[in-house]
Amino acid sequence: GGLASSFVLSSLESSGSAANNSIVSVELPRCIGRRPKAERIALWRARVGLDSDQIPIRFTPASITFNRDIAPILFDNCAVCHRPGEVAPFSVLSYDQVRPWAWLIGVVTKQRYMPPWPPGDRADAEFVGKRALSQRDIDLIQAWVKQGAVEGPGDERPPVPVFTEGWTLGEPDLVVSLPSPFELAANGIDVYRNLVLPIPIQQTRWVRAVEIRPGNKRTVHHAVLQMDRFGTGRQLDAREPGHGFSGMDMGSTENPGGHFIGWSPGKAPLVVPDDMAFKVGPGTDMILQLHMLPTGSVEQVSPRIGLYFTDHPGQREPFSLVLRNGNINIPAGEQSYIVEDRVKLPVDIDVLAVFPHAHYLGKDVSAIAHLPDGSELTLIHIDDWDFGWQDEYRYQHPPHLPAGTEVAMRFEYDNSAKNPRNPNQPPKRVVAGNSSLDEMAILMLQVTSDEAGGEARVREAVMRSRLERDPESWFAHNLLGASLRSQGRIDEAIQHFEAATRLNPAYAGTSYNLGNAYQAKGDTERAIKHYRHALRLDPDHGQAHNNLGSAFLSVSEFDLAIRHFRQQLTLNPSNVEVLFNLGTALQASGHLEDAAEHYTQALAIDERFLPARVGYADTLRLRGQLVSARRHYHHVLHEDPMRSLAHLGLGLTELAEQRCEQALERLRHAAELDQRLVYALNDIAWQLSTQSTDSPPDFELALRLAEAADAMLNQPRAEFLDTLAAAQAATGAHRNAVLTLRRALEIVGAEHPYTPQFAARLEVYERGQRYIE
Repeated sequence: GGLASSFVLSSLESSGSAANNSIVSVELPRCIGRRPKAERIALWRARVGLDSDQIPIRFTPASITFNRDIAPILFDNCAVCHRPGEVAPFSVLSYDQVRPWAWLIGVVTKQRYMPPWPPGDRADAEFVGKRALSQRDIDLIQAWVKQGAVEGPGDERPPVPVFTEGWTLGEPDLVVSLPSPFELAANGIDVYRNLVLPIPIQQTRWVRAVEIRPGNKRTVHHAVLQMDRFGTGRQLDAREPGHGFSGMDMGSTENPGGHFIGWSPGKAPLVVPDDMAFKVGPGTDMILQLHMLPTGSVEQVSPRIGLYFTDHPGQREPFSLVLRNGNINIPAGEQSYIVEDRVKLPVDIDVLAVFPHAHYLGKDVSAIAHLPDGSELTLIHIDDWDFGWQDEYRYQHPPHLPAGTEVAMRFEYDNSAKNPRNPNQPPKRVVAGNSSLDEMAILMLQVTSDEAGGEARVREAVMRSRLERDPESWFAHNLLGASLRSQGRIDEAIQHFEAATRLNPAYAGTSYNLGNAYQAKGDTERAIKHYRHALRLDPDHGQAHNNLGSAFLSVSEFDLAIRHFRQQLTLNPSNVEVLFNLGTALQASGHLEDAAEHYTQALAIDERFLPARVGYADTLRLRGQLVSARRHYHHVLHEDPMRSLAHLGLGLTELAEQRCEQALERLRHAAELDQRLVYALNDIAWQLSTQSTDSPPDFELALRLAEAADAMLNQPRAEFLDTLAAAQAATGAHRNAVLTLRRALEIVGAEHPYTPQFAARLEVYERGQRYIE
């Protein structure tokens, strides 16, 4: 088989009645195993100096055989890729298939190039699915090859492993694929293509597992899958002919729940822990990034994604901690170029998985946790980085890193001619970029934190660390602003969003974020200004349309709100939040049936989306269908007893049914759950007090609601005192009404816009009358 081998020969010589056995070790020439038997014996005799055919030669079987010793190693560690139909160039399921490759198997296992396991044993925590061979296995293979790679008795071979045909996890609940194959050109360098795969679901689902079948293992090197909730991938797809869009930038995508979803030869499908299922909703797209290597022939690639659902929502949501350094500028010939990043953790975390990423010039990649007690924990260390074998590694027992731990990454690059993986010969300067011929330095950790606001605080720490290294990074300013916004630190967030906008004025996302921050601050005018600017930069920015609609809704510009909500729905027709927002705007403008239709559409997509059910119940109540409204409010409160708007709606239903005492308690309870609903109590009291018909029971209820609303305030407010005065006058307590309204006038002063209205009503009460609106 093209291998120089050692054989052990036994020579039996006759001397009288005694037998003398001698053992001779013989080094045989290459390819002797392919010669006829008679010729092989002649060669053996010649090599040991045996001239006579009278001396018998007996071959002593080698001590290590394929069937007994080597097959178990190959079946357990190699057959997942080295079998018919898989990506490897030969199968290891039989001796005849292995024998021609025995010499190569010996070389690549001795060098630990195969099975591919770049981390080796250098991390301080064990990884799931470790593929590295033990030293004993490697020594056995070396000895087997040296002894001639013999087969051995067939009955000693273990059963050939049986692999699942088709889907490894069984038939998926949903299979998503392209309408037609992607065609890869015959020639060129490695190709990155991002394929957009809409998820055809009509309601929100929870995903427990994902399996990727790449469609053409001959050409697909590896694949990465992320989710796109905003439709940006579709826009990028529309700009290029054929399926998908090119490059390593996948658009506005995310790893759902921080899960790394991908495919590479031998990689098991993603099965998430029972309590970490992630949610996907209608309108969500999967973006499948394929790294493909042209084969010299035109290739058809038809990837398929299998989704496995569960009825149990995830209780924990991991997130990604990402270290990266984009300041990469590697001179030609540089053999040791170092890139680093680090962050000090503000909270305790547990690390579930790690995914380092560099390109062809990567040489040595590591991540080390420096714990507060002075000890170190190596999270991963790959001392011979190979872009061809990048992967995600999941820990058997997630390391716990306490607050104060510094996580540091260190990437080393070799841009010299001595680097056999350098794609540029002769070498040339390489900088950071999204092409595979550029370079990257990214370390992603999937982590969890049990501390409230842990994710936002970690992201804040990462971005502050990045700004220390690069104060002019618009990207870091933008993400720092987002983490501060999520923590309610609005003014700080605005400062960083403004810095990001100054550094990169053409990016619509920072203008959108500024609008979002000003809207949270209550400055609707500025919010509208920034949302409009974001849409000038990117007319298809769906989130900007949605939030601009919300801003217009808050200032009762219902027609403008409806227009922008409808525009967002043209970009993403199945977004339940936008359907709900449009229903709210239609309801506020008096279009109750149209509003009910959009609430119903949202519930058909996600029956657990309780705001839409409350909105639908509100439309029933306003149309007089009180029994049905009550049923839906109770349904919501069964799911969430603390849902304040459901209590409010149910209280108004009881009020319409003349169940005044129950209504009063229900409305008061709603305001206790949400202080903002105190204003709703005040509005109801005002409507009851100033209605044109005389209804003493309503006036009494109005007075009690107005008193309750006023008592819930930390300090008197003029508009609440105005309502209380109206209720007092309606019940005949005109003197009290006069005194109450005078207090309101003292609060607002002479120049306030409310002053003329208050003064006019004061005259009404002084005449012993009630105010009718």
